[in-house]
Amino acid sequence: MSTTNRSKIRCGVIGCGHIAYDKVMPALGMARNMELVALSDPDTTRLERAQAAYPTKPVRLVSGAPPGTPGDVVA
Repeated sequence: MSTTNRSKIRCGVIGCGHIAYDKVMPALGMARNMELVALSDPDTTRLERAQAAYPTKPVRLVSGAPPGTPGDVVA
């Protein structure tokens, strides 16, 4: 069965430092059966850099949200 007939695995990256930015996010971008759907990092500079590098991905930015905050991802 091809990956176009199955749902993709939705992934989020917690921590957008150099390993995630240089290795993990590019690998997720190349995987046909996965999609990057969320990014989280307490450092807004790293978070914004990661989001800018993957503008075509449907990414929800979350940084230090307190418990109970509405949203898809709270890290």
